Amino acid sequence: MNRPGVMLISMLPEIRNLGMLYLAESVRAAGHDAGLLFMTNERAKDRGGIAFAYNVDETDEELDNAVRFVAERKPDIVGLSLMTGHYHRSVALTKRLREVCPNTEIMWGGIHPTLAQEESIQHADSIIVGEAEDAMVEYLRRRAAGETPRDVGSMWFREKDGTIVKNEVRHLNQDLSTLPFPRWDFTDRWCLHGGKVVPMSDDLYRNYMHWRGELYNIMITRGCPYRCTYCCNASFINLYLRKGKLVRRRKVAEAIEELQHARRRFPFLRGIDIQDDSFLMSDDHYIEEFAKVYKREIGIPFYARTIPSYVTEHRIKVLKEAGLDHLQMGLEASERINKEVFRRPVSNRRFIDAAHVFHKFNVTKHYDVILDNPYATEDDYVDILNTLMACPKPYFLSCLSMTFFPYTPIWDRAKKDGKVEMAREGYADGIVNLKSTYLNHLIIVAPMTPTPLMRYFVDQRAKKSTQVAFEAYCKLVVQPYFTVLNRLRGSRYFFNLLKPAYFFLQRLRRGRDLVPAAPQGSPA
Repeated sequence: MNRPGVMLISMLPEIRNLGMLYLAESVRAAGHDAGLLFMTNERAKDRGGIAFAYNVDETDEELDNAVRFVAERKPDIVGLSLMTGHYHRSVALTKRLREVCPNTEIMWGGIHPTLAQEESIQHADSIIVGEAEDAMVEYLRRRAAGETPRDVGSMWFREKDGTIVKNEVRHLNQDLSTLPFPRWDFTDRWCLHGGKVVPMSDDLYRNYMHWRGELYNIMITRGCPYRCTYCCNASFINLYLRKGKLVRRRKVAEAIEELQHARRRFPFLRGIDIQDDSFLMSDDHYIEEFAKVYKREIGIPFYARTIPSYVTEHRIKVLKEAGLDHLQMGLEASERINKEVFRRPVSNRRFIDAAHVFHKFNVTKHYDVILDNPYATEDDYVDILNTLMACPKPYFLSCLSMTFFPYTPIWDRAKKDGKVEMAREGYADGIVNLKSTYLNHLIIVAPMTPTPLMRYFVDQRAKKSTQVAFEAYCKLVVQPYFTVLNRLRGSRYFFNLLKPAYFFLQRLRRGRDLVPAAPQGSPA
């Protein structure tokens, strides 16, 4: 049996592509050679090496070296994993690969090919739509056995005559225990570094991971039941309609096994980052079992994301006792926008109640909001500010610029309404580059501004004197803070300083604390 060789390429500028990592392990477990190249980029790192930009173009030299490396390996298949923001870079890399490796099949997978199928198949020889592990393993098995693989579910193919073969998406894998987790042995693993492709090492892993590799990323649950119009999950729900249960979770013992392996493999770990869309959507029995085993077997702080609807005092109490340190939760917009535009069934009251639960159990709070929305009015931004002022301090805040990702429901609506050009489109980077407006600036500084002062800035915003006072406040208080923060980010002590400062301020009386907003992408 002639097993085809595979070279998988992650287009993220960091080593955090969980989908690609799990896929590579599945391919390897099926008995195939599965090299993995990370298109990491030193220029994407922030000052402290803590977070990474979403997207940074490769130089011609970097592209040439990457393509030359792939050609020397002589794989039968090169698979690119990409999001929409990586589209133009992926097109450029694919073009170079075709010039140097004309007989190699180029396959695309990831979020963008899943949503933009017709567009993606114009560049790739084949694409995988949706979850890739089972489709990829079946495709490789068929090729190795000399069978025709053109009818593999979830795959599209572009024939030499331009004909497109479109196969129906396969049923979702309901048993996540069949999927092996990343072992991180770095065998046949490489990354771009210093303009060249070099073998992966522990030092390079720490260099190209968020928070210098001190947080381990894991997915315990797959799927999200919400249909938020700005999110790819809304399209996934339609894609997998009647194709199996969308929300699936791993057995507690299997998740703990991966975390135990990670702790042995990376003794410098200081925390676990659960990347599920909403870890708390598990039932109480699962959460109780996880908390009990995690506390006994792992015992280091962990971080998670949630939706307000799933927050209860019991769940937070149980998880806090097990090591829950940080919860990230989306406010996203005003109640009107959430309901009418985002189709997000979360009220302001529910969000505020969840925030108070976090505060009661001393869990670090991190909220997300989406600004620069062409559907939003001034009243909508004031509603966001009122909600934030009703939440107990301290908290961290990530502010993102409205981005219309192709083939999401809001992108379809914005095209019809002629609003696509009024916000960012997903092909361009810049999701954190906010417009410079008074209300945007108010929201950004909300975590670090005493509530009475925020109330003055909001209620008296129409007055020129208020705007002058706010500019002075930003100049005298906000800007010096960010100057100090940016300098600290370059220090190896930044991680150590941030948490104690947060919990010291958390003990201050509500409404009187002066708390800085966390840098983008920080785990607090």
